[in-house]
Amino acid sequence: MGRKIVTRLELYFDEDILYEGTDSTDRRSDDDVLAYATECFVDDVFQMVKYNDLYQVARERTYFVESDEKAAAAEPGNNNV
Repeated sequence: MGRKIVTRLELYFDEDILYEGTDSTDRRSDDDVLAYATECFVDDVFQMVKYNDLYQVARERTYFVESDEKAAAAEPGNNNV
């Protein structure tokens, strides 16, 4: 098989950020945390587009893989890469 090209952008969110500086022991539901993290991710991508940074970020994370097995390992959700 021929080479494949993969770009992998991963955005991380630390749930503890939600509770920084508060004395609250109330925790948000998992759905609320996921919704808030998703909003943050979308805003991060929007900002990268707005300031013309998305190309550079994507380019730094674009690479060749040599086989279908390696390409499958690089698919989102697979932590083997």
